[in-house]
Amino acid sequence: SERTESSFSSSKWKANLKTQSVEVDGFYRHMSDLGLRYGDEFRPIRELAAGSGKSTGRVTLSDAIAPRADEYALHPVIFDGALQVFSAGAATVEGRQARMKLPVRFGRILYLGSPGAATRVRAKVQEFADDFIEGDIAIYDNSGKPCVLVDGFRAISLAGAGRATTPGGTRDVTYHVAWERTPNDFAKAAIPPLPLEQLQAIAQEAIDRVIETRGHSELEQALYAMDDLAAAQLARGLRDMGASPKTTFDADSLRVAAPMRPAFERLAAGLVRHGLLRATKKGWQPTARFAKAADSAGQTLRNYIETHPGHLPEALLCEGNCSELGAILQGEKDAVQVLFSGIGAELLDHFYGDGLFTSHWIAGIAAAISSAARRLPKGRGLRILEVGAGTGGLASQVLPLLERGLHSYIFSDVSAAFFSGAGQKLASFPEVEFKIFDLEKPGTDQELEAGSFDYIIGTNVIHAVRDVRDALRNLHGLLAPGGSLLFMDTATPQLWTETVFGLTSGWWRLTDRDLRPEQPLLNRAQWESALRESGFSETASLPGLIGPTGGEGQIGLLARKANEKTSSAAEPETKKLEEKSWLIFADNSELSEALVRQVRASGARCRVAWVGKSFEFDGQDAFNLRPGTFEDWQKLVELCAETAPERVVYLWNLEEQVGESDSLDALLHFTNALEAARPAGKLRLDLVTRNAQSVGNESAPSAVEQAPAIGLMRVILNEYSNLAWRSIDLPAEASAEDSATLWRELLRKDSEREIALRGDARYVRRLDRGRPTREQWLDADLPLRLESRERGHLDTLRFAPFELPKCEPGQVLIDVKAAGMNFRDVLKALALYPGDASDARIFGDEVGGVVREVGAGVTHVAPGDRVFGLAVFGLSTQTIARGGDVLRIPGNLTFEEAATLPVVFMTSWHALQNVARLRRGERILVHAGAGGVGMAAIQIAQYLGAEVI
Repeated sequence: SERTESSFSSSKWKANLKTQSVEVDGFYRHMSDLGLRYGDEFRPIRELAAGSGKSTGRVTLSDAIAPRADEYALHPVIFDGALQVFSAGAATVEGRQARMKLPVRFGRILYLGSPGAATRVRAKVQEFADDFIEGDIAIYDNSGKPCVLVDGFRAISLAGAGRATTPGGTRDVTYHVAWERTPNDFAKAAIPPLPLEQLQAIAQEAIDRVIETRGHSELEQALYAMDDLAAAQLARGLRDMGASPKTTFDADSLRVAAPMRPAFERLAAGLVRHGLLRATKKGWQPTARFAKAADSAGQTLRNYIETHPGHLPEALLCEGNCSELGAILQGEKDAVQVLFSGIGAELLDHFYGDGLFTSHWIAGIAAAISSAARRLPKGRGLRILEVGAGTGGLASQVLPLLERGLHSYIFSDVSAAFFSGAGQKLASFPEVEFKIFDLEKPGTDQELEAGSFDYIIGTNVIHAVRDVRDALRNLHGLLAPGGSLLFMDTATPQLWTETVFGLTSGWWRLTDRDLRPEQPLLNRAQWESALRESGFSETASLPGLIGPTGGEGQIGLLARKANEKTSSAAEPETKKLEEKSWLIFADNSELSEALVRQVRASGARCRVAWVGKSFEFDGQDAFNLRPGTFEDWQKLVELCAETAPERVVYLWNLEEQVGESDSLDALLHFTNALEAARPAGKLRLDLVTRNAQSVGNESAPSAVEQAPAIGLMRVILNEYSNLAWRSIDLPAEASAEDSATLWRELLRKDSEREIALRGDARYVRRLDRGRPTREQWLDADLPLRLESRERGHLDTLRFAPFELPKCEPGQVLIDVKAAGMNFRDVLKALALYPGDASDARIFGDEVGGVVREVGAGVTHVAPGDRVFGLAVFGLSTQTIARGGDVLRIPGNLTFEEAATLPVVFMTSWHALQNVARLRRGERILVHAGAGGVGMAAIQIAQYLGAEVI
């Protein structure tokens, strides 16, 4: 402001009186502790004082760099020194435990002149909290003349920074214990796959849900309009090639290359259907509508984008191809290169991933796969192959719905061209394997095993082969018995589809003319017939939206390979054991009995020890002993000395009558007795617990009383190198499979020390860098909202569960279908929004959705109504809004469109109508008209009859 500028420019240097001198070297040690180690040249502070958030200092360049001060309006080291002086004042209000903070904003910088090589600095903290600090900095030259004022300087905390714990250290290095799933190569019990009709129903439900959100009628209207758009763009392209209303043209007269003539004839036939061309014996003749369509091609494009803004990629892809129509048809340019040139790659990425005609199919496939995965036995994963994976649109939706580290996923395409971009998109899923795979060749010739996949999925790919049935047979061979093929594909040829993709050479590679005599697309009945001819025993399909030619634009297909008769898991093979003497500390369960039988059936001697009230020995292989009596353990070891045990399995943790302290006493006494009797003897011991470890997505373990035994085992491992202890943690619920699972683990010869068995999965303990992350699988009906664990760090944003408040009188409870994100939400996430504001941690102000409940007094909307408006915590699955802030969605607006209206239009309406009182005929300049408020202001100004500059 002018007042600030005037007061500063007339001020003189004056040190803060309420500050205390600070030792400069001590200050730099403090900064080093925070992680900022300054070199000599970047330590320009010569004098320093601070107190109560205020600080002053003398900042001077070193002799080595001072001569270059005149080369800068403000030397960077001088400015950095001023920030350091500010930090000294900040330290007096934050304390030494504060995190390091980094500058993110300078509200205003007033520059009056260069301070030179020697300056004086005065700084003051105006506002601070745990995660930010804000204040002002004034820089004077050595004579006390004002030079630079920094008003509204702001810094936010840096996540992960911490005090150095060693000389030269700059951050805390954090590690955590994690569980890594390892291959389990035993034969698993075959389970029947999810019925195909059930997969079909799950996929259809997900598809319908997305279409409902997008608007069914809007999508079909867009389909019709896309063909009209394509017709206009083609008319302009053909006119540019030489077609005119007064002449008849054909492929020869337009110099269409021979390979492109099938595409040319299909496009011409499409324009005949649209009434723009008339077919004659000598070729095609433009109608009167042809010139009009060609002249209005630009306006048709603008109208389409304005009417269907969610379909921008479709519009621009069509316009891009048609602008090069002559070069493509005449063979001068390749359509694929045109499609991927400029922003084409981004448009295709959006079209195949988030496009309004693709996203519901992806949602359907993802829902079916995730449902199939959830119904598997615990610990068992799916083997998934995606074909024609391209830009990663399908994979990016399927993978987040699958439990991490459990499933295998091969991302394949005919070339590696897409792998780099897709790898970046899927970087958080290291389990994904990228592989080149050609659908037209057997998978066994491409390093893929026959019968090795449970699911093969894809979108818009199988039609693009020479022979559909050959490709389907290749996929059939890769599926395991009972495996399923799920894919979507384009069905009825539409003019837009043939304009965008029909110009590519791959579109016309088909050789199976008995199945596809004219073009490469098939309808649902044809696909299902081809699938059955290719060996699939079951087929089903999903209907698509109806296009302008009366057929379905895109469809979904499901097919199943015949399943073999299910069988139970094979019992572990009984074989001779290397260790001929075993000792088992048994509990009173079937698990112990089965283990003893298995050991003896394998030809080894098996001694068994039970918990007893006194020491007893039957003279052969059975013992009773007291856990807490050392003498009993000494007797046990002595009596076993003749054929000393080579393997010990400790199951007493599973025994209810053995308490936590008794179990620890037993382990300690046994270890001491062993060491006293045979100090050099090597012995392998397996400690068995049940749900004492928290593994994978499990919550805290239920058997925490068994955990101390594992801790004692770790201590024993460190102190007694001759005792090879291992811990094996069984699932929480006992089952008939436990004995076979435990036996297989006991036979393993690896060096793992801590193992957790969960169903079919085997986990081993690892030490990983960083903080632990845990996935949460939440009920679909649980309310979620966007929250930030730490303001200023985007990686801490997450959707978190919350308790849905009661709908009070005058309020409306809304199931959110779409939410608007405003710049204010970005400022909040980056901690650039005032931290003390009441809404600093509330994300989302505007929503579109369906009313779930209304409070007393609300009569203008009712449950089930499609509404939009302002709400608190709009970026959530459900939200509460004041009744007066909610209205029914007008006309055919989608939820997404409606959710973008409230903030920007209310802001613009208030500014133009209530404040500016804009009237018809007045002229208005809308600055930054491309933003949300700007675009709303333009529309409102035009509505009010004003002239927009």
